[in-house]
Formats: sequence, structure tokens, C-alpha cells
Amino acid sequence: MEYTLFLIMLIFLFSLSTPLQSSAPPDHQSLLTFKAAIISDPNNSLANWNTTIPMCNWTGVTCSPNSQQVVKLNLRAMDLQGVISPALGNLTALVALYLPFNELHGSIPAELGKLTRLVNLILIGNYLTGTIPPSISNFSALDQLDLSKNNLHGPIPPEIGMLTRVRFLYLYANQLSGSIPSSIGNLSNLVVLQLLANNLTGPIPREIGNLNRLKQLKLFYNDLSGTIPPEIGNLTALIDLILVGNYLTGTIPPSIANVSSLDQLDLSENNLHGPIPPEIGMLTRVRFLYLYANQLSGSIPSSIGNLSNLVVLLLEANKLTGPIPREIGNLKRLEQLELFYNDLSGTIPPEIGNLTALIDLILVGNYLTGTIPPSIANVSSLDQLDLSENNLHGPIPPEIGMLTRVQFLYLYGNQLSGSIPSSIGNLSNLVVLQLLANNLTGPIPREIGNLNRLKQLELFENNLTGNIPFEVGMLINLQTLNLWGNKLSGSIPVSLGKLSPNLELVDLSHNNLSGYIPGELMANLKNLDFYLNLSSNFLQGPLPEEIGKLVKAKAIDISSNKLHGMIPTTLAHCVSLERLNLSHNAFEGPILDTLGMLQNLKFVYLSFNFLSGEIS
Repeated sequence: MEYTLFLIMLIFLFSLSTPLQSSAPPDHQSLLTFKAAIISDPNNSLANWNTTIPMCNWTGVTCSPNSQQVVKLNLRAMDLQGVISPALGNLTALVALYLPFNELHGSIPAELGKLTRLVNLILIGNYLTGTIPPSISNFSALDQLDLSKNNLHGPIPPEIGMLTRVRFLYLYANQLSGSIPSSIGNLSNLVVLQLLANNLTGPIPREIGNLNRLKQLKLFYNDLSGTIPPEIGNLTALIDLILVGNYLTGTIPPSIANVSSLDQLDLSENNLHGPIPPEIGMLTRVRFLYLYANQLSGSIPSSIGNLSNLVVLLLEANKLTGPIPREIGNLKRLEQLELFYNDLSGTIPPEIGNLTALIDLILVGNYLTGTIPPSIANVSSLDQLDLSENNLHGPIPPEIGMLTRVQFLYLYGNQLSGSIPSSIGNLSNLVVLQLLANNLTGPIPREIGNLNRLKQLELFENNLTGNIPFEVGMLINLQTLNLWGNKLSGSIPVSLGKLSPNLELVDLSHNNLSGYIPGELMANLKNLDFYLNLSSNFLQGPLPEEIGKLVKAKAIDISSNKLHGMIPTTLAHCVSLERLNLSHNAFEGPILDTLGMLQNLKFVYLSFNFLSGEIS
């Protein structure tokens, strides 16, 4: 008996000196359970996850050298399909869980909340659904949480405010709804907050001003409302503030001036009103300033000239009034200046010529007056110049020919007068030239034939005179030739038959053209898929047989000329034709029965000719 008691006592003492073994399942069993929930592994990434190979040698698995427990699981972009097994919650030593850019579906298991040592949880780019589990509040050591580009819905749980060590929080491109919880203000270590592209509503919480280490705040393309809180001015480390595409109202808070570190400020596509605060001129580091598509009013503050690092300035689609400030000429690094569709008045300041880095200058749709400043020639880097739909007058300055890099030149809808300068022929990179709806006079310069990259030539609704120059036929890439509504005379040059077979639209109507319609032109229009309009001229002779080559044309209008003879039978080949107008000529003979076979034909005008019969 004494021996038995001694033995029991010895076993008891030995047990006190020996560590207790964990009853939790081994990590390898948890990983195998995870693998069992993967229904497709097309790259055989998990092929070596088996009982014959040590767990710490499995693909994507990193173990602690001391405990041999899993500390990192990285299965990035392996095309895995299936669900995230709750068994991963048993990997109690896990520090990093990376499952991004797979095809995982189902919900985020609440059991992951047991991973209290987790520093990085990256699930971006899957098909996860359900809500963000409140159990994420257990991740007290978390540095980075990325649940972006999934199909998560429901609110951002207020428990997210318990992740006080988190520095990078990415929840963008989901279907999250509800308001941004005020508890977000507890995340005092936050450096990046990206909640963009969700369905979030309600105001931006004032508590966001507590995040004084924040460098990126991206809330764009949600349904946020209310005002921009003045506390935004507390974010003195902020580099990117992007709120575009919400329903924010009120004014731009002057406190924005405190965020002197800003590189990008985007408040576009909201309902902001009131003036652009002059304090904006204190953001001297900003390179990208987007305030377009709001209801901003008042003048552009002269302090904008202080933003010497500005590369892009987009203020279009507001209600801004007053002149373009001369100080805008200080922005020597500016590449994009877009002020279009406002109510700006006054002249284009000559200081615009100081913007020697400018690529896009777009001022269309204002009430600008005066002349086009010759200093525009200094902006030799311009790719796009759009001064259309203003009240500009005077001539097109010959200096415009110095813009040899420009591809898109829009001056339409003004009161420009005088002739088109021959220097326009120097613009060898020009793709689109639109000078329509002005008071331009004189001939089309022959030098226009140098523009061999030109695709659109639109000079209509002016008072141009003289012949259509032979050189127009040298525009081998032309797709649109639109000269209607001028006083052009002479015959249609045969050289137009050499135009690009990609020509889509030819409109020479409402001029004083005479002579015959060249068959070579018709023969080359086989790809013209919009319309041919030669109406309201003094053209004579027969309609050439080659008109049948216009098999893609949807409309042909040759009305109100002096054409005669029979309607050519080849017209029946124009199978795409929807509208045909041959009225007010002197055509004779029977109406072609074959016209009735054109199944797409909806409108036919043959009146005021000498035709007989009817379309059957």
C-alpha cells in the first residue's frame, strides 16, 4: 500500500514539472481542412499539401522555427476556388494571412477573429459575400486589413474602431452600405483609408479629423451626403484627398488650407456651391486639383497663381464667373487647364503664353471675348486647343501655325473673322480641325493639303469663298469632310476621288458649286457609312453610275441642283440606304422599280423632277 501511494505521488510530482500538451488540433489538420474546402485548384498549388510532406514545406506555408506552428499563409493569385474554411481560425500563431486574387466565395468566417496575433489580413480580389464580421475587433495587433474588390455588403461594423494599431485599411470596391462609423476616428495610427466604390451614405464623420497621421483618404464614388467637415483641416499629413462622385453639399471649407502637404485634391462631381476659397492658394505642394462638375460660383481666385507645382487644374462644369486671372500664367508646370462650361467672361489673358508645359487647354462654352492672343504660339507643347462656343472675334492669328504638336484644334461657334491663315498647313500632326460656325471669309488655303493625318475637316457655316482646293484630295486619312453653308464656287475637284476609302461623311451642300459630279469621287466612297450631301448647289449633268458604289451609305441628298438624265439603275446597289433625296432637279424617265427593293429605305424624295411612275 505504501509503495502504491509513493508511486502515485511520484507521478503527480512528475506531472507538475511537465508542460501540459495543447488539446487543439495540429495546424496541419486545420490546413488540410482548408484544402478540403477548395473545390478547384487548376495550378495544383496545393498538391504538396499531404501527410507525406512536412507541413512547413507546403506551398505558401511559413512556420515559426521554434514552435513549428504556422505563422504565415500566402496563397496569392493561385486561381483557387472554394470557401475560406473556419478551420483557419485554429492557426493561433498566424501573423499573416494572404489569400488575394483568387476565386474564393462565401462569407468571411467569424472564426478568423480567434487569430489575435494577426498583423496582415489580405483578402482583396475574390468573390466574398456577406458582411464584415464584428469579430474583426479581436485583431488588436492588425497593421493592414484589405477586404477590397469583393461583394461584401451591409455596414462597416463600428467594431472596426477597435483596430487601434491598423495603419492600412482597404475596403473599396464592395457593396458596403450605411454610414461611415464615427468610431473610425479611433484609428489614430491610420495612414491609408480607402472606402471608395461602395454604396456608403450619410455624412463624412467629423471624427475623421482625429486621424492626424493619415496620408490617403479616398471615399470617392459612394453616396455620401452632407458637408465636408471643417475638421478635414486637421489632417496635416494628408497627401491625397479624393471625394469625387458623391452628393456632398455646402462649401469648400477654408480649413482645407491647413493641409499644406496635399498633392492631390479631388472634390469633383458633387453638389458643392459657393466660391472657391482664396485660401486654396496656400496648398503650394498640390499638383492635381479637381473641382469640376459642382455648382461652384464666383470668380477663380487670383491666389490660384500661387500653386506653382500644379500639373492639372480642372474646374469645368461649374457656374464660375468673371475673368480668367492673369496670375494663371505663373503655373509653369501646368499640363492640363480645363475651365470649360462655366460662365467665364473677359479676354483670354496673354499670360496664357507662359504655360509652356501645357498639353490641353480647354475653354469651350464660356462667354470669353476679345481675340485669340498671339502669345498662344509659345505653348508649343499643346496637343489639344479648344476655345469653342465663346464670343471671340477677330482673326485666327497666323502664329497658330507654330503649334506644331497640336492634334485637336477646336475654334467653332465664335465670331472669328478674316481668312484661315495659310500657316495652318504647318500643323502636320493635326487630326481634327473644327472652325465651323464663325464669320470666316476668303478661300480655303491650299496649304491645308499638308495635313496628311487629318481625319475631320469641318469648316461649315462660314462665308468662305473660292474653289475647293485640289489639295483637299491629298488628305489621305480624312473621314469627315464638312464644308456646307459657305459660298464656295467652281466644280467639285476630281482629286476628291483620291480621298481615303475610310471617308464616312461628305457634305458640300448649300454652296455655289457647279459642274459635274465626278464619278471618281463616287467610286471611292465605298466605305462611306453615314451620308453624302451635295444639295443646294448648281451641279449639272447626269448622276454618275458610280453612285452604286455607296453600298454602306445611310443617306444621299443631291436635291436642289440642275441634274438631269435618268436615275442610274446602280442606285439599287445602295442596300444600306435609309434616306434618299433627289428632289428639285430635272431627272426624267421612269421611277426605278428596284428602289422598292431597298429594304432599309424609309424616306424617298423625288418631287419636282420629270419622273413618271411610282415606287413599287
